[in-house]
Amino acid sequence: CTEDIALLGADGYPALLNSVESLVDEHGLSREVILHLLSRYGGIFEEVLEPTHLDSSLLQPIESGLPYLKAEIRYAVTHEKALHVSDVLMRRTRIALEVRDRGAAASRVVAQVMAPILGWDYEKVQREVSEYEELIAREFESEAAVIGVS
Repeated sequence: CTEDIALLGADGYPALLNSVESLVDEHGLSREVILHLLSRYGGIFEEVLEPTHLDSSLLQPIESGLPYLKAEIRYAVTHEKALHVSDVLMRRTRIALEVRDRGAAASRVVAQVMAPILGWDYEKVQREVSEYEELIAREFESEAAVIGVS
């Protein structure tokens, strides 16, 4: 039974929710981003932000208008074993579900953040972006076939 097993990040979560405004001030992030990080990572959200102390570019959004940060890409690779752009856009974030292009515009940003961590060269970055674009193109085609749109 799992009722006695604590969820990762659940410890101290209620107190964090009560201190959202101070977390906004402390981290210099919007309320929306803080709430997103808390809902996704709970009490371990600061682990996600840790690398931003050395690289502030990781505080930039992955996709304009959404609360996902580049730091989450790094965390997905280093802590959640994400190995492909599709892992980040479809499984570690909900970007593929939240934007009309399914994250196609964000795929290059994701690949560029992943590249130095995974040792990717320029060709591998290009391949990852192309493979992601092909994957979502196939999804759009299959959806169109199901609803009879071309």
